[in-house]
Amino acid sequence: MKNHFLGIALAMMTLFGVHAQTNFYVFKTDGTYVTYAVADVDSIGFALPQANPNPDPDPDPDPDPDPCTPTNVANGRNNYCFTTSNANNGTQGFCYVGAGFNAINMCNENFTNGNNLLGATATTAEAAVMVDLGETYSVSSVRLYQGSTNANYPASYCRSYTVWYSTQAVNATNQGNITWQQAAAYNQGAIYNGGTVVVGNAANTTTTGDIVNFDAVNARSIKIVFNKNACNGTGNPAGTVSI
Repeated sequence: MKNHFLGIALAMMTLFGVHAQTNFYVFKTDGTYVTYAVADVDSIGFALPQANPNPDPDPDPDPDPDPCTPTNVANGRNNYCFTTSNANNGTQGFCYVGAGFNAINMCNENFTNGNNLLGATATTAEAAVMVDLGETYSVSSVRLYQGSTNANYPASYCRSYTVWYSTQAVNATNQGNITWQQAAAYNQGAIYNGGTVVVGNAANTTTTGDIVNFDAVNARSIKIVFNKNACNGTGNPAGTVSI
Protein backbone atom coordinates (compact mmCIF):
# COMPACT_ATOMS: atom_id res chain seq x y z
CA MET A 1 0.00 0.00 0.00
CA LYS A 2 2.82 2.35 0.71
CA ASN A 3 4.06 2.04 -2.84
CA HIS A 4 0.63 2.71 -4.24
CA PHE A 5 0.24 5.72 -1.99
CA LEU A 6 3.59 7.06 -3.19
CA GLY A 7 2.53 6.80 -6.80
CA ILE A 8 -0.80 8.50 -6.13
CA ALA A 9 0.80 11.28 -4.09
CA LEU A 10 3.30 12.03 -6.84
CA ALA A 11 0.62 11.97 -9.46
CA MET A 12 -1.43 14.45 -7.46
CA MET A 13 1.60 16.70 -6.99
CA THR A 14 2.20 16.67 -10.71
CA LEU A 15 -1.41 17.34 -11.49
CA PHE A 16 -1.71 20.31 -9.15
CA GLY A 17 1.65 21.91 -9.88
CA VAL A 18 4.84 20.31 -8.55
CA HIS A 19 6.72 23.43 -9.59
CA ALA A 20 5.14 25.21 -6.62
CA GLN A 21 6.63 22.70 -4.13
CA THR A 22 10.21 22.74 -2.92
CA ASN A 23 10.37 19.34 -1.18
CA PHE A 24 8.60 16.01 -1.18
CA TYR A 25 8.73 13.17 1.35
CA VAL A 26 9.05 9.40 1.11
CA PHE A 27 7.55 7.62 4.17
CA LYS A 28 9.13 4.34 5.26
CA THR A 29 7.44 1.37 7.02
CA ASP A 30 9.30 2.10 10.28
CA GLY A 31 7.55 5.46 10.59
CA THR A 32 10.52 7.55 9.40
CA TYR A 33 10.69 9.51 6.18
CA VAL A 34 13.25 10.93 3.74
CA THR A 35 13.08 14.45 2.38
CA TYR A 36 14.04 15.28 -1.20
CA ALA A 37 14.25 18.66 -2.90
CA VAL A 38 12.09 18.72 -6.02
CA ALA A 39 14.84 20.51 -7.93
CA ASP A 40 17.25 17.61 -7.33
CA VAL A 41 14.99 14.86 -8.70
CA ASP A 42 15.21 13.83 -12.34
CA SER A 43 12.81 10.84 -12.29
CA ILE A 44 11.29 8.25 -10.00
CA GLY A 45 10.97 4.52 -10.69
CA PHE A 46 10.70 1.12 -8.99
CA ALA A 47 13.79 -0.35 -10.71
CA LEU A 48 17.39 0.75 -11.10
CA PRO A 49 18.03 2.69 -14.29
CA GLN A 50 19.66 0.79 -17.14
CA ALA A 51 22.93 2.01 -18.62
CA ASN A 52 22.46 3.74 -21.96
CA PRO A 53 23.55 1.18 -24.58
CA ASN A 54 24.12 4.01 -27.11
CA PRO A 55 25.70 6.95 -25.31
CA ASP A 56 26.05 10.15 -27.26
CA PRO A 57 29.40 10.13 -29.05
CA ASP A 58 31.95 12.87 -28.63
CA PRO A 59 30.46 15.61 -30.79
CA ASP A 60 33.81 16.34 -32.43
CA PRO A 61 36.69 14.25 -31.05
CA ASP A 62 39.09 15.35 -33.78
CA PRO A 63 37.93 18.63 -35.26
CA ASP A 64 38.92 19.25 -38.83
CA PRO A 65 41.40 22.03 -39.54
CA ASP A 66 39.89 25.47 -39.87
CA PRO A 67 38.21 25.43 -43.31
CA CYS A 68 38.82 29.18 -43.52
CA THR A 69 42.60 29.04 -43.36
CA PRO A 70 43.72 31.82 -45.72
CA THR A 71 45.28 30.87 -49.05
CA ASN A 72 47.52 33.13 -51.12
CA VAL A 73 45.50 33.24 -54.33
CA ALA A 74 47.94 35.71 -55.93
CA ASN A 75 50.95 33.41 -55.61
CA GLY A 76 52.46 32.60 -59.00
CA ARG A 77 50.40 35.16 -60.93
CA ASN A 78 53.47 37.09 -62.13
CA ASN A 79 52.39 37.02 -65.77
CA TYR A 80 49.10 38.60 -64.78
CA CYS A 81 50.54 41.52 -62.80
CA PHE A 82 50.36 45.05 -64.13
CA THR A 83 51.66 48.37 -62.91
CA THR A 84 51.62 52.06 -63.79
CA SER A 85 55.39 52.44 -63.74
CA ASN A 86 58.69 50.62 -63.65
CA ALA A 87 61.40 52.54 -61.85
CA ASN A 88 64.05 50.10 -63.10
CA ASN A 89 63.91 51.60 -66.57
CA GLY A 90 61.84 54.75 -66.04
CA THR A 91 58.89 53.52 -68.09
CA GLN A 92 55.56 55.04 -67.10
CA GLY A 93 52.03 54.25 -68.17
CA PHE A 94 50.23 50.90 -68.09
CA CYS A 95 53.03 48.36 -67.98
CA TYR A 96 52.93 44.61 -68.30
CA VAL A 97 55.31 41.79 -69.13
CA GLY A 98 56.89 42.54 -72.48
CA ALA A 99 55.84 46.19 -72.45
CA GLY A 100 58.28 47.97 -70.18
CA PHE A 101 57.55 45.91 -67.10
CA ASN A 102 59.35 42.89 -65.71
CA ALA A 103 57.24 40.85 -63.30
CA ILE A 104 60.09 39.83 -61.00
CA ASN A 105 58.59 37.83 -58.14
CA MET A 106 55.89 40.43 -57.67
CA CYS A 107 53.31 37.78 -56.80
CA ASN A 108 55.56 34.97 -55.64
CA GLU A 109 56.24 33.90 -52.07
CA ASN A 110 59.87 34.63 -52.76
CA PHE A 111 61.41 37.71 -51.16
CA THR A 112 64.82 37.69 -52.87
CA ASN A 113 63.77 40.39 -55.32
CA GLY A 114 60.80 42.47 -56.35
CA ASN A 115 59.86 45.27 -58.66
CA ASN A 116 60.59 48.95 -58.12
CA LEU A 117 57.78 51.36 -58.92
CA LEU A 118 57.92 55.08 -59.30
CA GLY A 119 55.97 56.52 -56.39
CA ALA A 120 56.57 60.17 -55.49
CA THR A 121 57.95 60.89 -58.94
CA ALA A 122 55.29 59.02 -60.93
CA THR A 123 53.64 61.14 -63.62
CA THR A 124 50.70 58.78 -63.99
CA ALA A 125 47.46 59.57 -62.19
CA GLU A 126 48.02 56.56 -59.98
CA ALA A 127 51.08 54.81 -58.63
CA ALA A 128 49.54 51.38 -58.60
CA VAL A 129 49.98 47.66 -59.09
CA MET A 130 47.24 45.27 -60.20
CA VAL A 131 46.85 41.50 -60.45
CA ASP A 132 44.32 39.23 -62.15
CA LEU A 133 43.71 36.31 -59.77
CA GLY A 134 42.53 34.04 -62.61
CA GLU A 135 39.08 33.42 -61.13
CA THR A 136 36.78 34.97 -58.56
CA TYR A 137 37.68 34.39 -54.92
CA SER A 138 36.33 35.54 -51.57
CA VAL A 139 39.14 37.85 -50.45
CA SER A 140 39.37 39.29 -46.95
CA SER A 141 42.99 40.36 -46.57
CA VAL A 142 46.06 41.46 -48.45
CA ARG A 143 49.62 40.89 -47.30
CA LEU A 144 52.19 43.18 -48.86
CA TYR A 145 55.95 42.80 -48.54
CA GLN A 146 57.58 46.12 -49.33
CA GLY A 147 61.26 46.71 -49.97
CA SER A 148 63.95 46.26 -52.61
CA THR A 149 67.05 44.06 -52.64
CA ASN A 150 68.62 46.49 -55.08
CA ALA A 151 71.22 48.70 -53.38
CA ASN A 152 70.06 51.59 -55.59
CA TYR A 153 66.66 51.57 -53.88
CA PRO A 154 67.16 51.63 -50.10
CA ALA A 155 64.19 52.28 -47.78
CA SER A 156 61.88 51.74 -50.73
CA TYR A 157 58.35 51.50 -49.37
CA CYS A 158 55.10 53.44 -49.02
CA ARG A 159 53.54 54.39 -45.71
CA SER A 160 49.92 54.60 -46.91
CA TYR A 161 47.90 53.06 -49.71
CA THR A 162 44.42 51.80 -50.58
CA VAL A 163 43.29 48.34 -51.64
CA TRP A 164 40.72 47.97 -54.42
CA TYR A 165 38.93 45.00 -55.95
CA SER A 166 37.01 44.21 -59.11
CA THR A 167 34.86 41.33 -60.32
CA GLN A 168 36.38 41.85 -63.77
CA ALA A 169 39.74 40.66 -65.09
CA VAL A 170 42.42 43.31 -65.50
CA ASN A 171 44.51 42.71 -68.61
CA ALA A 172 46.69 44.38 -71.23
CA THR A 173 43.66 45.15 -73.39
CA ASN A 174 41.57 47.07 -70.87
CA GLN A 175 44.70 48.51 -69.16
CA GLY A 176 42.99 48.56 -65.80
CA ASN A 177 39.98 50.54 -67.02
CA ILE A 178 37.47 48.31 -65.26
CA THR A 179 35.11 48.90 -62.35
CA TRP A 180 36.99 49.05 -59.06
CA GLN A 181 35.64 49.33 -55.53
CA GLN A 182 37.67 50.20 -52.46
CA ALA A 183 38.11 47.44 -49.89
CA ALA A 184 40.43 49.14 -47.41
CA ALA A 185 42.74 52.04 -46.65
CA TYR A 186 46.02 51.38 -44.84
CA ASN A 187 48.24 53.95 -43.14
CA GLN A 188 50.76 51.73 -41.35
CA GLY A 189 52.84 50.60 -44.31
CA ALA A 190 56.36 49.42 -43.44
CA ILE A 191 59.40 47.95 -45.14
CA TYR A 192 59.92 44.21 -44.84
CA ASN A 193 62.93 43.62 -42.61
CA GLY A 194 63.91 40.19 -43.81
CA GLY A 195 65.88 38.35 -46.44
CA THR A 196 68.23 40.69 -48.30
CA VAL A 197 65.90 43.70 -48.41
CA VAL A 198 67.84 46.96 -48.24
CA VAL A 199 66.17 48.58 -45.25
CA GLY A 200 68.44 51.63 -45.25
CA ASN A 201 67.21 54.42 -43.00
CA ALA A 202 63.57 53.34 -43.11
CA ALA A 203 61.70 54.47 -40.00
CA ASN A 204 59.02 51.78 -40.20
CA THR A 205 59.89 48.10 -40.48
CA THR A 206 58.01 44.81 -40.19
CA THR A 207 59.00 41.16 -39.99
CA THR A 208 55.58 39.95 -41.14
CA GLY A 209 54.78 42.24 -44.05
CA ASP A 210 51.81 44.60 -44.10
CA ILE A 211 48.61 42.69 -43.30
CA VAL A 212 45.49 44.55 -44.40
CA ASN A 213 42.22 42.95 -43.27
CA PHE A 214 38.76 43.91 -44.50
CA ASP A 215 35.26 42.50 -44.91
CA ALA A 216 35.26 39.63 -47.42
CA VAL A 217 34.62 40.64 -51.03
CA ASN A 218 34.25 38.66 -54.23
CA ALA A 219 37.24 39.63 -56.33
CA ARG A 220 38.71 38.61 -59.66
CA SER A 221 41.29 41.40 -59.61
CA ILE A 222 43.07 43.34 -56.88
CA LYS A 223 44.68 46.77 -57.15
CA ILE A 224 46.89 48.60 -54.67
CA VAL A 225 47.12 52.35 -55.13
CA PHE A 226 50.03 53.98 -53.32
CA ASN A 227 49.81 57.46 -51.86
CA LYS A 228 52.53 59.24 -53.83
CA ASN A 229 53.21 61.64 -50.97
CA ALA A 230 53.88 58.70 -48.64
CA CYS A 231 56.41 56.87 -50.82
CA ASN A 232 59.71 57.01 -48.95
CA GLY A 233 62.34 55.51 -51.19
CA THR A 234 65.67 57.32 -50.78
CA GLY A 235 67.42 55.86 -53.79
CA ASN A 236 67.72 57.02 -57.37
CA PRO A 237 65.06 57.88 -58.34
CA ALA A 238 63.85 58.98 -54.96
CA GLY A 239 60.38 58.26 -53.62
CA THR A 240 60.13 54.74 -54.99
CA VAL A 241 58.06 51.88 -53.66
CA SER A 242 59.14 48.27 -54.08
CA ILE A 243 57.09 45.10 -53.68
